[in-house]
Formats: sequence, structure tokens, C-alpha cells
Amino acid sequence: MTDDLDKKILNLYANGMSYSDIRDNLEDIYQVPISNGTISKITDRLLPELEEWRNQTSCECLFYIVFRCNSL
Repeated sequence: MTDDLDKKILNLYANGMSYSDIRDNLEDIYQVPISNGTISKITDRLLPELEEWRNQTSCECLFYIVFRCNSL
């Protein structure tokens, strides 16, 4: 596997494709046979980043509140 192919797999996964859809897509376009297990190993690399994001204590987010008033 190459880093480029890993990035393609992560991109497809991030866009909501299932493992079987990713597998079929890669086989159709690149003629690369790949198992769901291999795809799972690649996507599992994101788990530490997701956990860190979920458990962040400081909120670096900025939320805007918009009020709309209708005049009579």
C-alpha cells in the first residue's frame, strides 16, 4: 500500500462510503484488490484523532447567535 492510496481510502471513508463501496471503487478504477480488513486497518488510524477531538477540554469553537425580529 502507498500513502497516496491510504489518503484516497480515508477520503472516500470520510465522504461516507462503506468499506465495500470503497473496495469496489478501488478495484474498478485502479485494479487494486483490497479487503475490507485492510480498509478497516487504514481507517482505524483515525481513531486516536477522533478520541482526542471528542475529549478536548477547551472549546476553541465560536458560535454565532442570530436574532431575527419581525416588525409589525
